[in-house]
Amino acid sequence: LTALGKEDFFGSMLLNVMGRALCKSAVIMLSTNENNTEYRVVASRGILKQYIEKLKLTNKMLIVRELKRTKDAIVVMDILDKLTEDERETINKLEAVIFVPLVSKGEVIGILTLGERMNFQPYSEKVLESIKILSNQMVMAIENSRLSNIRYAFSRYVSHQLVDNIISNPGSIKLGGEKRRVAVLFADIRSFTTMTEKMKPEDVVDLLNTYLSGLSEIVFKYEGTVDKYIGDCVMAVFGAPIAHDNDVERAIFSAIEMQVFVEDINNQREKLNQENVRIGIGINYGEVIAGNMGSMDRMDYTVIGDVVNTASRLEGLAKGGQILVTRPVYDEVKYLVEGGFVDRMTVKGKEKPIDVYEIRDLLARKYLKALEKREPYIIGHFLNIAEDAAKIAKKLSFKREDIAKLKAAAMLIDIGRIGLDEKIFNKKGKLTPKEYEIVKSHVLRGAEYAEKRLKLFKEGIEVIKYHHECYDGSGYPDGLKGDNIPLWARIVGMVDAFNALIARRPHREPVPPRKAIDMLLSNKGKCYDPELVDIYVDILREKFESSMELTTNIASEREVVDA
Repeated sequence: LTALGKEDFFGSMLLNVMGRALCKSAVIMLSTNENNTEYRVVASRGILKQYIEKLKLTNKMLIVRELKRTKDAIVVMDILDKLTEDERETINKLEAVIFVPLVSKGEVIGILTLGERMNFQPYSEKVLESIKILSNQMVMAIENSRLSNIRYAFSRYVSHQLVDNIISNPGSIKLGGEKRRVAVLFADIRSFTTMTEKMKPEDVVDLLNTYLSGLSEIVFKYEGTVDKYIGDCVMAVFGAPIAHDNDVERAIFSAIEMQVFVEDINNQREKLNQENVRIGIGINYGEVIAGNMGSMDRMDYTVIGDVVNTASRLEGLAKGGQILVTRPVYDEVKYLVEGGFVDRMTVKGKEKPIDVYEIRDLLARKYLKALEKREPYIIGHFLNIAEDAAKIAKKLSFKREDIAKLKAAAMLIDIGRIGLDEKIFNKKGKLTPKEYEIVKSHVLRGAEYAEKRLKLFKEGIEVIKYHHECYDGSGYPDGLKGDNIPLWARIVGMVDAFNALIARRPHREPVPPRKAIDMLLSNKGKCYDPELVDIYVDILREKFESSMELTTNIASEREVVDA
């Protein structure tokens, strides 16, 4: 809400309360921080604004502590003798005789103060009860307004799917400043100014809109955030406001796809005898400060810090068609990409030179793109598998190098499906014996391709070959049992099965997370390693806690209605 919007929004609420309470004045104060330790005036009626706009209530004040303790209305006269002189002065300026807490999810997010009643009578229990009902309605309106503001603020910068995730689980983001580990990507057209000097203004606008829209859609696809547009430059962030355990991979996938997108633009431009577009991309990974920054009237969610500056400098060094990254980025993805060390370079703002690497392509981009063409959801599926596998690996104290390898292997598990009939994999009914043999063949085909063509590391080949083995020996291709199945394959096989269940497929609707977790538990010791199931279920319950609670609440409400 803008400053004017706040006054109108909360002012109308206050008029409603004053009409019900028949009081001379009323003030709404809202929390200014996530911990609800300070409250400031956002609207008032019956009191001149300039007298109170700088007032604040804090946790140090008895009245605030009591509101938080009791979660109930407090009559000032009942505690007046316990207040300090400063507290009494503040209350006098507010002309308050009643303080009412605005409580949301057990937290006091705001405070409503009411002045003396017009008939000079005390507030009766009946009137107080009526005010409490209004205060609850006020809290609902405030929360709805906040969610609407979040949706508006983020819908310009992130995908609609990610906005929905933020709305359904607002606790997953912090709108104040906080430290986050993120991957920052800058992409910029080379020699854009020189190019535009030869173009008509409308052609420049058309090119920019096509280019910026395309790059933004790619960022959204990999659940990143478009931080800002700087002329022909796009700045994107992966890891804020929503973090993944594989944000670096998501940034790399985006960068490579951006270069492919620009190639497609150039194919169209060549047909029109127009000059080719070339972009340089720089990516860095590390700790930044993320949050809403700006003035009260205009705030944007952004990230700042040395990591951002270095990513920008790398983009400036990158030639057209080139993706330059720092060592922290390369170390995360080196088993998944074709690339290598370029040079030690000195970038502006850094005293010492930094190691710079180039990413040329994904190790198996043709395979991934071929699958994605037939199944648009599949890249996201592989990224989700890699992310969850990494979480389990961290719980098992894997080395950082091994986690990077595990994530790379998880992206390649279905490489053997290339050349096979996809209709079989998406068939609704039961497979025939012949079809089942074709399905089973994909793990051996994939392992052979990874070993001979990709020269993949040993553990990665094992993941591809054995991720369909079952703990009780009923899986394929070799019917391995228990700990004879390589650990990495046990992890990825379980994670793959769960993520396939909760995803929408051409032949079925997604299984709700709660039911999918129950299915995991029911197969504990059968399909899946019991120890790994326990670890994964703990991770999943934390991940889906809000959405599962929401599902439960909706189900309960339906039962009440049906009853």
